[in-house]
Amino acid sequence: MYRYCRARLLRSACGMNARQRSRVVLAGVSLLGLVGGILTWRFSGTVEHDLRPPSLHLSPTRAQLTPRGAKEQLDQRLSEYCHESLLQFVEASASEEAKLSSAQESLELVQVHVIARHGDRSPAQSFDMGPKQNFTCGLEGKSWAGLKRLAVKPLPPSSMINLADFPVFPGSSSKRCGVGMLTEVGFRQLYSLGAIIRKTYHDFLSAVHPDQIFVHSTSYQRTVQSAAAFLHGYSREDEAGIPIHISEGDILSAPPVGVKASLPCKKLGAFYRKLHTGVPDVERWQKVVDSIQSTFGLSLAVETGEAAIRLADHVMARLCHRLTLPCSHGAECLDESSALELIAGADVAWKHRYTHEYSVVAMRPFLQHSLEVMDAAVHSKHTYKLLLSFAHDSTLTMVLDALGVKSSGWMPYVSRVVVELWKSRKYYDHTHFVRVLFNGRDITGQIANQVQSAEYPRLIEYSRWRSMLLADTSLALYHECVNMTSS
Repeated sequence: MYRYCRARLLRSACGMNARQRSRVVLAGVSLLGLVGGILTWRFSGTVEHDLRPPSLHLSPTRAQLTPRGAKEQLDQRLSEYCHESLLQFVEASASEEAKLSSAQESLELVQVHVIARHGDRSPAQSFDMGPKQNFTCGLEGKSWAGLKRLAVKPLPPSSMINLADFPVFPGSSSKRCGVGMLTEVGFRQLYSLGAIIRKTYHDFLSAVHPDQIFVHSTSYQRTVQSAAAFLHGYSREDEAGIPIHISEGDILSAPPVGVKASLPCKKLGAFYRKLHTGVPDVERWQKVVDSIQSTFGLSLAVETGEAAIRLADHVMARLCHRLTLPCSHGAECLDESSALELIAGADVAWKHRYTHEYSVVAMRPFLQHSLEVMDAAVHSKHTYKLLLSFAHDSTLTMVLDALGVKSSGWMPYVSRVVVELWKSRKYYDHTHFVRVLFNGRDITGQIANQVQSAEYPRLIEYSRWRSMLLADTSLALYHECVNMTSS
């Protein structure tokens, strides 16, 4: 025992009895076992796939390990894009919508415009990226049994839209998704958004009659069904019967009946090609795009930025449903690092997809419609008080871009732009003001070339807002598109 106690590093054991030394030995064995387990996992090339949320795992056929932090970054990006927080009503209390702090006492809210992206959907691109993963688009359970049928109307009434092509509900629980169809998760997201808007604007909406609400959708099943889901989350029992107006295309080009606005430029495609300059630094993620296409035997005849968007759309749609990363028929799988790099490339491509000039022309009819309805409210004419528009990621990106606010990347599901029209309560002043919010956050200060009100720093005077939307440069760009000689 004396020799044992002479060992310098173990002298502390000399004062221990037999039971205490035994505990130390057992603790050491347990620690060695834990370290051994970690090392075995750390250097193993095989990690088992799992469908349990929110885990994402490495390919079982790739020997390299995901760089530290890639999984966390991918999880964070997916959390933003998939927008699951909406299902827990997380945004209701955090939203800045309808809130103006001390200024609110001297202002009255008179009109609200909401432009929302559709909810969660199946992939918009049909690629063969390994074993097929089925998406279910039906509504499951008895919770949806009380859904009331909603009317759909073509816009304008003379359009050739076949209303039979636009069922307002996704269908039965056994229904499999086609390309780009709204899922039950997406339906629930818009239902939640309707309830959130109702709660957020409760004081204002309590005096709004159903005939003062205008609902507008593009001619896609997923946007029409998103509108229906929103209305069911928003409406009270006595508010049934608000119709959904469907306009052709994906740009919300047609104004409501009785409102004059510019017709959409029929040469937008040529105008886009004229202005589009491509994506900067494309070589940064050219390699991952080419590698994915080679692995899965794909050949997308589009530029790299567009290819990144289409591939990332397929990958993110899967991951939003907790499905594994795609694997080729040769069992070579996409790993988390490559998926993260692909999505980062798609974000950059989205940021540069549209120029400001193109967005101004493409969204001119919609913004003109919005402006004329605002004009009616400013002049105390009978008009809509709540305008709801359901469209796409591209629509919201272009609306913001036309206002001079550049998107930082790909719009999450159920993103929304809200435009509020406020009026001074002061008896001697009838000035109106505008505020713009994106996903519940005030972005009025980011509107290009706009001087905010001195009295109300978070607002833009309506006269300035109107001048911006009617600017000569906007009209000149519109005529440039209309008068293009090529198609």
